[in-house]
Amino acid sequence: MLKPVDATVTVTVVPLSGTRPFFAGVQVQNLAPNTTADLDVPTVIVTIAGPAPTLAGLSNDQVTATVDAANRGAGTYVVDVAVKIPAGTSVQSVQPTRVTLTIKAKQ
Repeated sequence: MLKPVDATVTVTVVPLSGTRPFFAGVQVQNLAPNTTADLDVPTVIVTIAGPAPTLAGLSNDQVTATVDAANRGAGTYVVDVAVKIPAGTSVQSVQPTRVTLTIKAKQ
């Protein structure tokens, strides 16, 4: 016959993880004075991964996308999109990852 035995069980509960897309308007940083900038794609889709409760609480304005126009004069450039997202999340993808930046002198 079996005798009763005490056992200790440890259970770790973690929030469900997931992904969520966000639409972020691309901002041009470090534009030289007396110039204007245009982008061929003004908005990118940033897919973020993280705990489901965190993703559910995020808004589009917490995800930013930028391109750097530093040291660039008038002309057309293909530039990388940089994104900033809240702590506790990670970037799964950015579409597109590069955009065309056109810089013109103000008239």
